[in-house]
Amino acid sequence: MIRVDEAGFLGARQTERLLDVVRELGKSGVQVKLHLLGDAKQMPGIQAGNLLGPLQRLGVRGEIDCAHLTDILRQRDPGLLEVARGLNRMDRPLAENAQRALRTLERRQEVVEIADQAQLRSAVVRHYLEESKKPSRLPRRVESGEPQRVLLLTTTNAARRELNSEIRKELVSAGDIAEGKPYVVLVPVRQGVTVEGYRVGDTVLFCGATRPDGHVERWGTRLNTEATVTGINRERNIVQVTYSFHTKKHDGRELSRTVTKEFSAADMAGKTALYREEERHFSAGDRIVLLKNDSRLDLQNGTLGTIIEIDRAGGARLDLDGREVRIDLKRYRHLDHAYALTIYKSQGATVEHSILYAPCRSEDAKTRLAAPEEQYGRTTYNALNVAVTRAQYGTRIFTNSMEGLARSVETVEEKITTLQGRFMGNERRLGEKIGKPEPSVKGPGAGQGAPLPAPPPAQEIAAVQKVAGRELELTLPRGFGSKLER
Repeated sequence: MIRVDEAGFLGARQTERLLDVVRELGKSGVQVKLHLLGDAKQMPGIQAGNLLGPLQRLGVRGEIDCAHLTDILRQRDPGLLEVARGLNRMDRPLAENAQRALRTLERRQEVVEIADQAQLRSAVVRHYLEESKKPSRLPRRVESGEPQRVLLLTTTNAARRELNSEIRKELVSAGDIAEGKPYVVLVPVRQGVTVEGYRVGDTVLFCGATRPDGHVERWGTRLNTEATVTGINRERNIVQVTYSFHTKKHDGRELSRTVTKEFSAADMAGKTALYREEERHFSAGDRIVLLKNDSRLDLQNGTLGTIIEIDRAGGARLDLDGREVRIDLKRYRHLDHAYALTIYKSQGATVEHSILYAPCRSEDAKTRLAAPEEQYGRTTYNALNVAVTRAQYGTRIFTNSMEGLARSVETVEEKITTLQGRFMGNERRLGEKIGKPEPSVKGPGAGQGAPLPAPPPAQEIAAVQKVAGRELELTLPRGFGSKLER
């Protein structure tokens, strides 16, 4: 059995590659069952594709095996369990679920409204520190005298960095952790198709180009090569990078070579990843999150952990939820503090107490440039659902505007797929071929501009809301779309 957790994050091309693997194993005589677990009501994936929604509809029609989990096991507090159940009800609109959940949490005094942004952040930090000192209620952690696990969630990276910095300062001041030594970490940077997003000194990771069949092939240089940006030409939109690699001659001697190349920034987008160096202090006791897979060290992007100790050479011993791992902080630089995390990084986590930092931009702030500390995200239904349901015993929401938050959680993040566009395109082409409807196919009100009934497939695929930044395409795996269109 191949089991994929958080399958809602699978992109279309990743899914197709996964199905290719299953198909090849089947040809070789190996019986394989692909087990996908996920929740279409949580955060949608970053990559193109909307997998779980169509799969659920296939399951309803009996074309694939599908099981719906009805028992919620994470929440131990009865009141919080009812909130989680209400958020995930399917017999009413999800926006209504969010509104009702917010009102319930407000009655439970689990929503804090503070208009001033600085005071709001201070209250969040204070609450985090108070909750993280309370004893755990989990037997395994009680025996070892550990405090309860707390997670602070935000919708933006800017807020995450600010809150991590403020919480760590308080922990150092209280003597809970040492100031530690500074280390250079690599922080992901948003890439565009122009050189404006690049700086000299940035790190470029060559991820390769994805072919239409879903396979990744090298582009620019060897896969997973890390290069340094050494020059930028704005007039030509060119980025110059330099990297070194080791090779062996026929006689066995090793040679080190340094190469400098130029690439169009437009070509690099989607085939490379961009990182920027920033400084972080680390010491024993720091909560950290890993930001890059490393098969040699058996490390996975998004894993949370605690630093047990750091030696003088920068070797760190980590506790990754019970698994001890050693890394070199001067070599593995893809990590950051994890007192606060973005919603995306938290999905799949379980803690005893969760905190959602959810400031909303006021109407007057929309008409002016926000100050650096006023970084607003958007707390959608999906974000609220993930944040609240991470907790076993308690949760707390901090916002500067209850009215603004109530409006914000009415938005449900969903993706448009090319499957839906295909149905609409078929309808348009059919209309062009038919021209004016014949009397025999006119429905009630025909001739007065009433539309003909949509064909069955279009009725089965419910329309979804367009959300800015989420208008992504789905390239269906072979055999997947044909079943839907039958």
